[in-house]
Amino acid sequence: MDFLSSVILPSHTKNASQSVTALDELKTPSSEVADAWDVCDQPLEYQDAQFSESEMETQMKELEDCSIEASRVFLENLQKSFKLMKLLQLTQSLNPQESSYNRKIISTEMKKINDTVSQLKYAGKRIEMINEHLEKHRFTGKDGDAFLEPNMDPVLIADQAQSAHKPLLIGSFDPKTQKYKPIGRLPDPRANFAVASSKTNLYVIGGTHNGQFLNKFEYYNQKKNARCMGANLNHKRTKPAAGFHNGALYVVGGYDSIYLSSVELYDLEEGTWKNGPSLNNCRANAAVVACYGEIFVLGGFNGKSNEESIEKISASGNEFEIFGEMEGGRSGFGACVFQGRIYIAGGWSNTRNTLKSVRSYDPYTKTWRDEPSMKNARKAFTLHATNEAIYAIRGYDEESALLDQIERFDPKKLKWSIVPSKPHVPPTSYNYEKYYAEMSDNYSK
Repeated sequence: MDFLSSVILPSHTKNASQSVTALDELKTPSSEVADAWDVCDQPLEYQDAQFSESEMETQMKELEDCSIEASRVFLENLQKSFKLMKLLQLTQSLNPQESSYNRKIISTEMKKINDTVSQLKYAGKRIEMINEHLEKHRFTGKDGDAFLEPNMDPVLIADQAQSAHKPLLIGSFDPKTQKYKPIGRLPDPRANFAVASSKTNLYVIGGTHNGQFLNKFEYYNQKKNARCMGANLNHKRTKPAAGFHNGALYVVGGYDSIYLSSVELYDLEEGTWKNGPSLNNCRANAAVVACYGEIFVLGGFNGKSNEESIEKISASGNEFEIFGEMEGGRSGFGACVFQGRIYIAGGWSNTRNTLKSVRSYDPYTKTWRDEPSMKNARKAFTLHATNEAIYAIRGYDEESALLDQIERFDPKKLKWSIVPSKPHVPPTSYNYEKYYAEMSDNYSK
C-alpha cells in the first residue's frame, strides 16, 4: 500500500504546532501497540503443551489470526506516522523558521517508524518459529528444556561470584510478582563460569578454581530440585559465553592461557557435546543471544581490547560470519532480545569502570541507538526480557560487591525503576541450610 499517496493534507495549516494539533487524533496510543504485542505473544502460553491434530489446527488458526491483528495495528501506526511526517514537511516549506523544531519531530517519527518495522518483522519471525515448533511437536528438549521465548514465566538466576572461594548461589525471579526467591547453592566453588537458563534448568559451564581452568558442566533441575552433573566440555575454558539455538546449548570463546575462538554445542536431548564452527575472532566475557531464529555473539575481550565485531551463525550453520560492529566494545555485560532489538547493558569498557549505560541493536538495519541508563552500574548479571519489560537482575557493582537490587525498564515510560523488595541478607556459614532450601545431590550423566 502506498501510504503517502493516500494522505490528505489540510491547506490551512500555518505552523508546526497547528500541524501536530491537527493530527492529534491520528496518533496511535502506545497502549494500542502494546495490545498488539499481547496479541502476538498470546500463543506463547501454549509452548509446553502437547496437541492432538485437531488442537494443532486450532492453535495454527489462532496464530494466523494473531499475526493478522498485530500486522493491522502496526501498519495503522506506520500510516499515521507517515501522515504526520508529510504534514510537517509541508509546514516546513510554508514556514522555514520552524525547520529546527520540525526536524526534531520528524526525527522522532522516523524512530517510531523504524521501531514499527523492526517489531513487525520480529513478530512475523516469531510466529513462523512457533508454527515450526507446532508442526514438529518440538516444544521441549531433555529434562523439559523449553525453547526460550519472551514470556512472564519465572527465570532461574545464578550469582556469578567474582571469587572462586564463594559458593554459587541460585534463585528464581518471578516477573508476575516481581519477587526474587533464593533456591539453594551449588557447593563446588568456581569463578568466571558461563550461565544459561532455560525454563526448567540452569546450566553452569566451565570457569576456574585455584588457578585451574575447568571443563565441568553441571545444571540445576528445578522440577527435581536436584543438582546434576553433565558430560564434561571437550575443552577447558574460563570466561566463556553461552546461549540456546535450535535445540542446542552453544558455549563460545573464553580463555585457557590464550583467548579462544572455539565453540562447543551441547545437544539438549542427547546430553552430548560436539565441536561447533569457530568464531572469526577470539573473545572472553562476551554475550550470546538468539534473535530472529539466529544466534549472535557480541562483544567480549580479545586479549588486546574489547572486541568490536558482532558475529552470527551462517544460514547453513557451518560457520560464523562477521555481521556488524559494536560501535563501542564492552565485556561482562547483560544481553537480551526485546521487541525485535538486541539490548545490552552494564559490563565494563576497561578495567577501571563498571557501566550503567544501555544500548539496543536492530539486526535488520544493523544500527545501534542509546537507551536510558540503569540506575545502578552492574556487571556479571542477568538481563531478562518479558513480554512487557526488561529486568536487570542482581550482579556486582564496581567494587565487585553483590548487588541484589533488581531494576525494571518500562518501554512506554522509557525509564528504569528499582523493583521493591526486602533487603537480601547474605547467609553465613552457620545458617546456609536454614536460609536456603536444601537441594539433593542427584548426579546423573
